[in-house]
Amino acid sequence: MNDYTRILTTLKIGTPVTVRLDDGSDFETITRSEPWKLGHGEWVVKVEGISGGYLLDRIRLRRWPYGGISSAVTCPDCGHDYPAKLAEKWGPDLNGLIVCDGCRERTWRNELTRKANR
Repeated sequence: MNDYTRILTTLKIGTPVTVRLDDGSDFETITRSEPWKLGHGEWVVKVEGISGGYLLDRIRLRRWPYGGISSAVTCPDCGHDYPAKLAEKWGPDLNGLIVCDGCRERTWRNELTRKANR
């Protein structure tokens, strides 16, 4: 199995990754979506702290630094662990609960769908 196949089969929501940014620097974060294929055949994934999807060739899998678990925060909705630096930017969902960006986005999207289907 090559690295690309390993990434495709491993990436789930909450997977720790390093993203190579446009300026060449690395950004440690986690995924907030599973990979999906664009119309022209490229695979992308959403990550915490960056808007839009990133090409999988710019994503590297990494392991959680469990030695520094005190710097991790758990989302009360999905139960995933996130770096404390990312958790500082979390906001409330529709119920006022402070949750990760993925859970907040899902809550709002579900509410909009519910209202549209009335």
